[in-house]
Amino acid sequence: MLDALEELSDLSLAPVTLSSAAKLISRQVEVFSARTACESEHYSEACEVVTSGEFKGVTLLSNDTKQPEIPKGQFYQALSDAMSARLMPATEKALSRADDALNPDTYPQDIYLQSMGRLRSACCATNLALGFVT
Repeated sequence: MLDALEELSDLSLAPVTLSSAAKLISRQVEVFSARTACESEHYSEACEVVTSGEFKGVTLLSNDTKQPEIPKGQFYQALSDAMSARLMPATEKALSRADDALNPDTYPQDIYLQSMGRLRSACCATNLALGFVT
């Protein structure tokens, strides 16, 4: 579960647009789906600790009244399904890409540079301030 929490935490740290958020979440859904069948770093460590009965020099005690363990595959599949259910429907994907038109990071570099050069020339010709142009 720590692996899943770290992955979700990474999603919340990055500055995102609607379009990039949809891509990041879709990718994370794929990662969680893949984890249903394979091991992850912290899960493997936790299994070793439970088997050995000791964690960093501390003896682990058995608790007979504990909650039943959730199977790893079931946990990751439920997490993947829950995130997928909250994603924007495929019919609305065009909306999630609409902000790309205003995001210079999505422009091909040569077109962006040409456009900025033309904008600078137009501003100079009309004596407009260039402060808003990066």
